Parts: sequence; structure tokens; C-alpha cells
Amino acid sequence: MQSMTAFPFTSVLTYDEHGWPQLDRGVTSEVLRNLLRSYYTNGVFGIANSNCLQVMGPADASSATVRVKPGVCFINGATGYTEEIKTLDLTAGDSSLPRIDTVVCRLNDNSDYRNIYLAIILGTPASTPTAPALTQTDSVWEIGLANIYRAANSTVVTSADITDTRLDTSRCGYVTAIQEIDTESLMQQLESYYDEFCEQCETDYTTSRAEYLEQCDQILADVQAFETAAEADIMEWFEHMKDQLSEDAAIHLQNEIDAEIEHEFKRFYALVNRSTTLTRNTDGSLATATSENEDEDVTCVSTFNRNADGSISSVVTVVTPDEGNFYYTETATFTRNADGSLASVAEAYTRSPKE
Repeated sequence: MQSMTAFPFTSVLTYDEHGWPQLDRGVTSEVLRNLLRSYYTNGVFGIANSNCLQVMGPADASSATVRVKPGVCFINGATGYTEEIKTLDLTAGDSSLPRIDTVVCRLNDNSDYRNIYLAIILGTPASTPTAPALTQTDSVWEIGLANIYRAANSTVVTSADITDTRLDTSRCGYVTAIQEIDTESLMQQLESYYDEFCEQCETDYTTSRAEYLEQCDQILADVQAFETAAEADIMEWFEHMKDQLSEDAAIHLQNEIDAEIEHEFKRFYALVNRSTTLTRNTDGSLATATSENEDEDVTCVSTFNRNADGSISSVVTVVTPDEGNFYYTETATFTRNADGSLASVAEAYTRSPKE
């Protein structure tokens, strides 16, 4: 069992050899102040009383003073209060530069003081003055109630020269129940957990990466083995099929290729067997010519048109393939000289859909 500092408990009253009373559960002010500072923030009790320790100008405009209204303050577990207006004397302004002074509540734990009291901190004269820093040490702790602008050579101040800083938490603030959470220990635990997490992730990553690379090597090996086996099967099939092709089969295949080449050659140069049927007019002149090739896949019908003197004026040839959706018309128009001799031939081609 380990003991702790605790209170309040009823003390057992005894007396020493000199008759002085002895209390076995007595506590010091430090114990109480440490407890209270764990409950409340420093500042003035101004939430319910907006006039609490408010700094005002002097009652007499010619008086070199400021006044502080009644109120209560709380500093590091100690409480200071006044039930009456307090008057503080001003120090004259600097001869050439302005400055800013600060009215404070000062907790002084030094043995000669051991009290909270009101005081004025003198600022530093400057062309652009700033409020003086507050003393906040183990033995002296100040909270700023107001800043006072002191013009050069001034001896008195007005309300316009006073800036209330009781609401400024960096200088004073109102006393409230402490609601902020000290997260330092939580952050330490979180950082420790994070470090452990990162270390575990690194370990898991190293292990997983090794396993992944091993799996990749195995997959690659399987693919290479499949390629080797497939190549062997293809080569075996090729050797087998090569043996199946006899010399006669090869010759037959070559003959088929040669025949197809010859057929396409003849078609290109119109070297195909075909028959043509002619029809004539009553005077014996040629009227039409109908041709069919030996494959019977194209029909050509040529119609001969004539001039009044019987000479041919044009020839219209209609080519109709058995396959496909179109037929083709070639029109040859003959132009003649004055003596009837042929002067020129104009050819035109059209494509028309089959009906």
C-alpha cells in the first residue's frame, strides 16, 4: 500500500511536551491550492459580474490615479478579493515618448508578501509602445486587468486611455471550470502505438513481398514449362502431318494452284471461251450481240444504234454478273466526219442496281 496526500479528514488532537496542540491530519495551503488549480482557470470571476475588478478612470479628472472596482480573482489556486473600490497612483508619463502601463493582480508567494494585491507595471517608452510583459514565475504570477496608454508628459488619464483586458485569456480571462484535456500522455501512447504499427507493417511487408516474389517466380516457371511442352506438341504434330503428305498429294495441290492462277489470268485478259448470239435488223444490219462465257456467270448484251444513213452512232453494252447486286453499262458514242468516216469514240461507264 502506498499513501497519498488527501483531505479533509478529522485530525486526532494531541499535545507535545510543551503543551502545544498537534493535529495528525492537518494540511498546508499548498495542498488546497494544488487541488483548486486543478479545478479552475486563472482570471477574474466576471461571468456573473461584468464589473468584477474593472479598471476605471479617476473620480476627479485632475487626479493622477485610476480606480479598480470590487471583485474576486483566482491565481494558481489562491483567491484574492476586495469589497471596495481601490485607487492606484499613476507615475507621470515619459518626457518625450508615450508608453503603455498595465494594471495587474499580482500573486506574490515570497515570504515577505504571501498575498494577492493590485499593482501597476510601467511600460517602456517608445514611438509605438507595447504593453509590458507579465511576470509569471513560481513565486510571482500576474494577470493583467487593463492597459493604460500614457501620452508623453501626461499626469492624468481618462477612460478613453484605458483598454480592458479582462476578457483576453492571454493576459487575464474569466475564471471557468477546466474543460481542456491534457493530451500529452495520450499522444505519447498514440505515437508508441503508431511506431509499433509501422514496425509491424514493415515486417509484414517484407514477409509478404518475399512470398509475392516467390509466387511470381513459380508462375513464370509454370508459363515457361507450358511453352516448352506446347512447342514440343506442335513440332510432333508437324512431323506427323508432314509424313501424311505423299508426293501425289503435293502434285495435286500444285495443279490446283496452277489452275486457279490460269483461270484468273484468262479472266483478266478476257481469254475465256464464250459464245455470242447476233440479231439483225430487217435490212440485215447488226442489231444486238449477246455473249455468255463458258462459266455462265456473266451475260453481255450489246445494242447497236444507227444513224439515218445506217452508220453506227453508238453501242450500248450491258454486263450483268450472276452474282452481286449491280449490273454495268458501257456506252460507246461514235462521232463522224462530214464524209461519214469515223472521227472519234467516247466511252462512258455506269453502275446500276439490279431490280
